[in-house]
Amino acid sequence: MKAGVDRSFRNAVDVADAQRPEGVLPPSLQRGSPRLALVPRLLILGVCGWSLIETPAEYDPSAGDLGIAALALAKIAWIVIGVAAARGMKRAQWIFSFLCGLSLVAIVPGLPIELNESAWIFYAIARRVCAQGGCSARIGAVARHAPSGDRCCVMA
Repeated sequence: MKAGVDRSFRNAVDVADAQRPEGVLPPSLQRGSPRLALVPRLLILGVCGWSLIETPAEYDPSAGDLGIAALALAKIAWIVIGVAAARGMKRAQWIFSFLCGLSLVAIVPGLPIELNESAWIFYAIARRVCAQGGCSARIGAVARHAPSGDRCCVMA
């Protein structure tokens, strides 16, 4: 026994680890766990929240009632898919990651033009790009490390 180490103290985590069979990970660390880790969930919810924050900037009164309905439907769909992805639904994670990537392909080429027009708009769009890029990369990393049976497939 090393000097200064008190072996009489055991906390609840030590007891739970002692009772767990050898080679079995806790549910939060198991591969293919239906729940995402904290970082991907926060990124997903951040992208959804930022989408709601940007809504007034996307509102165009000249679009009429149909334009307002389309904007509302798009925001509702984005939030529903995002919440489902944050809750761990594999199909929703794939769709959300795809939509983030598609949005990046549409937005990134216009960033230099926005920087010349308005620094404030550039930084607002840059935040969105960073969040969506991180979200796509993180969900992709989680999906890549999942067992092959847990991966989402378009044809499934």
